[in-house]
Amino acid sequence: MSSRFCLRAPDRLATTVYDELDVDDLEWDAPSASFSSPCPCGDQFRITLAELLEGEDIARCASCSLVLRVVADADALARFEAAAAEAAAGAG
Repeated sequence: MSSRFCLRAPDRLATTVYDELDVDDLEWDAPSASFSSPCPCGDQFRITLAELLEGEDIARCASCSLVLRVVADADALARFEAAAAEAAAGAG
């Protein structure tokens, strides 16, 4: 049995999560190594691969207060990390 926990800053404890999506259900942008998903307000939820690798799991909308929880396992993050490295190598 595994347990998962994450330490959060006190101001994030009261945040209500709008929805929860698997990382594979988000739009991937390799050049910026970031993920996005449409927000009901018309803007986008965004989170970077670096944030996910650091343990952050909340994608935020820049235009409103809604947040999205991103579910990602180590294998999925490794796939995207490889894709980001490949995109960076191709750009340089």
